[in-house]
Amino acid sequence: MKTDIQRPDSNVSVLESNKKDLLSILTQEASFSQGMSNLAGARHMHWHNIVVFDTLVKQCAEDPNSVEQSIRENISQIKPDQIECYKYISDCAHLIYIISVFDSLLSDVTRFLIMRHPRTIKESINANYDQIFAATSLASLRNTVIDAKVRTLSYESFKDRIKVIKKMFGIKPDISTQDLADLEKISELRNDLAHGQSFCRFTLEENNAIKSELISLDAQRMRINDEIIKKAFDVIDRISKAIHKAVRDSIIPKST
Repeated sequence: MKTDIQRPDSNVSVLESNKKDLLSILTQEASFSQGMSNLAGARHMHWHNIVVFDTLVKQCAEDPNSVEQSIRENISQIKPDQIECYKYISDCAHLIYIISVFDSLLSDVTRFLIMRHPRTIKESINANYDQIFAATSLASLRNTVIDAKVRTLSYESFKDRIKVIKKMFGIKPDISTQDLADLEKISELRNDLAHGQSFCRFTLEENNAIKSELISLDAQRMRINDEIIKKAFDVIDRISKAIHKAVRDSIIPKST
């Protein structure tokens, strides 16, 4: 485990610094928990809406008089296929959201660890003229440099970003190989859903003619379902807890 590196110009005692750092990482944990709670609430309302819509649509079709007129007038405009469209787009949004929450966690943790161990980026600092002379204070310049490093690391895959924080800071999150493999698949699916919503595909044939092919809506919908979202939630929750625990342990190691 990497020992604490005294921050430049720091007049704060190690013990006091550790207390503040522990509070900082606990704050990040609370932030992540809020994001996960938002998703859980959204999923609950999502399924509640699906069940209500589906039930009322069927009820109106079977016996229109069994539903109040004001509700009947609105429900009668909803088609079963529209419910499927709503479910698919909501599922996409939920998966993209949970990946975004995890992405923010990794960036927050990386930023925190660099601030705690600033010399880990000593060899890679590349502040330009504008950054240096636009800075209003030394702290402002330091934050700008750290943000730039975090942003650069954020372009890597989740798997590589976890490797980086292990190597740079010596923390050892207990993450299973299976969870890392699942995280990579979930991330790839997220990217596919975020950037691959076209319903046509172009390919070149042997004679260089352009061939176009329509992709069915059903084929798009088959890429994501409730089981995948639940698995993503569970995998990211386990990995995040492991990272948070490893960071906490690096601040205040368990006594032997």
